[in-house]
Amino acid sequence: MKATDVAKIVAERLAALAKVLDVRRFEVVDEKIYEDDDNVWHVPVRPDVSVEERGKYYDELNKAEREIEQDKHVNVLIIPLQPKPGAASGNAA
Repeated sequence: MKATDVAKIVAERLAALAKVLDVRRFEVVDEKIYEDDDNVWHVPVRPDVSVEERGKYYDELNKAEREIEQDKHVNVLIIPLQPKPGAASGNAA
């Protein structure tokens, strides 16, 4: 499997998750994806707005990791990044 394949899998899962977390979209930072020696793909992602409910945010990302592993048989570690400077805060609606 290539990093581009992993990026697509994670992007598809996070697209479905965006509404739950009150963001419009997540950016998967393709150029920073790598696979470690334990065959875990490290995938940095950036929401388009600042997420206010941090606990829920991390719980949902962990859930997405487990679902990807179960459904796609790919072990991923989703690494949440801060939104780009100047991004809105809170509700994306």
